[in-house]
Amino acid sequence: MARPRKKNVKRSPGGQSLGEIGYHPEALANRERALTAAGAPLTITKRELTPRGWQTVTKPTATDQLAGYTLGVLSLRAADGITQEQREAGDRWAGIVRAHAAVMGYRLSVESPNFIAVPKSESVEAGSEWALRVRERYRECYDALTGVARVHGYAVIRDTYGVCVENWPIGAFSLGKLRLGLDALIKTG
Repeated sequence: MARPRKKNVKRSPGGQSLGEIGYHPEALANRERALTAAGAPLTITKRELTPRGWQTVTKPTATDQLAGYTLGVLSLRAADGITQEQREAGDRWAGIVRAHAAVMGYRLSVESPNFIAVPKSESVEAGSEWALRVRERYRECYDALTGVARVHGYAVIRDTYGVCVENWPIGAFSLGKLRLGLDALIKTG
């Protein structure tokens, strides 16, 4: 007699197990508590590509990759969060800061929460074309942030860097200052 099939596994069309799917219940419970404290909804509706084509799917927010870092959680909050465009600008800024650190030879204090990596195949020599592009993009973004900070204070730079690069928790920064910084980064393209 064969052993019973596991229920929590993804299967190929032929019925072969492709491995267990899902999250540990304790991890989901912790993330749901954090989302509730952050004011994010516990379910989201998204359009996803399924085996039957594009469909509208409702799923727990805790299983979404955006729920894993502060900018993502802020973009999940409907009325009092940030826009998708602001989140994308923050993600780009984090990638630029990490690439700049690699080019200039300094280490950042924390690893990337959103898994944006510096391209490994590129040369990190100070005079390479890629390094010059990174330094120019960093300068453009930093100039945009300092321009806003001249009017609204240094907290714009501090909070934008803290949330985008260091993944500060919700409540440790001013959402208004973060929005100002993200809007400045959007203008840099």
